[in-house]
Amino acid sequence: MLPVKWIIQSVVIFFSLLLGGCGGGGGSGGGDTSNSAPTVAITSPTNGSTYPEGSDISFIGAGSDEEDGTLTGASFDWSSHADGQLGTGTDVSSILSVGSHTITLEATDSGGATDTDTITITVNAAPVINNVTVTPASVGADMPVTVSWDIADAEGDTLICNLDVDADGSDDYTIDDCVNNTSQIHTYTQAGDYQIRLTIVDGVNAPVQQSASVTIIDLGDAPEIANFSVTPEAAETSKPITFGWDVSDANGDTLTCRLDVDTDGTDDYTIDDCANNSSQAHIYTQADVYQIQLTVDDGINPPVQSSI
Repeated sequence: MLPVKWIIQSVVIFFSLLLGGCGGGGGSGGGDTSNSAPTVAITSPTNGSTYPEGSDISFIGAGSDEEDGTLTGASFDWSSHADGQLGTGTDVSSILSVGSHTITLEATDSGGATDTDTITITVNAAPVINNVTVTPASVGADMPVTVSWDIADAEGDTLICNLDVDADGSDDYTIDDCVNNTSQIHTYTQAGDYQIRLTIVDGVNAPVQQSASVTIIDLGDAPEIANFSVTPEAAETSKPITFGWDVSDANGDTLTCRLDVDTDGTDDYTIDDCANNSSQAHIYTQADVYQIQLTVDDGINPPVQSSI
């Protein structure tokens, strides 16, 4: 049996070894050097948002980090896959090009660790008005005019056109799907110069407008046909006959006469200033009974006609 003092010494040595193996605090002992990545989120705008062309869009984000706390300032970097760098900070704004944009917000903490969030937004192109025309551009009162337009939309949006035919601020016609429905007929009852305003709405952008003008003339009196005759009334083929007329215009308008010698719907002669040039010779080559139509036009009123 060992003496008691040796047993005690063995116990002391054993505990000394245990203490030596555990090491001690302080000094160059290694600590935990890991860095947690931050978390970041785009809070505005929402994913899938659509904006009108030319909009100044505000982007807002938020992020935090286990070591740094709430992230701010240069910790945030914004970019668009289409337009590139947008800026830094929790809140930036930018006017983006037309089209689809993938927006990325990247957050970086003090240790260089990063996190990203992305959304997709769309900038919608405004409709384009290529032209607005009025036919005829000058016409008498109570005669119809046609307003026509050529418009387009890059996204193929269904467009609505509003037409104000006298620029009084009130729309007189609404035309649905006016990319395909491209004209509107209107009749003015009063003489004057009118501004016509076409407004296009695509439901996203501000309305787009373009104007055209039309002149409505006080017609005055229509031309009159006092007499229309043929001499001789019966003739042989290959022998000339003469058509004569007596026409006038109370307003002194220069008249144009058109003569259809066989009523086939096609004018065979056009006679300018026919109030003064009042006859036309013609030779028929085939025997028959013919009806002749005289049309008189002052360029303002509807043409007047007479037949023999």
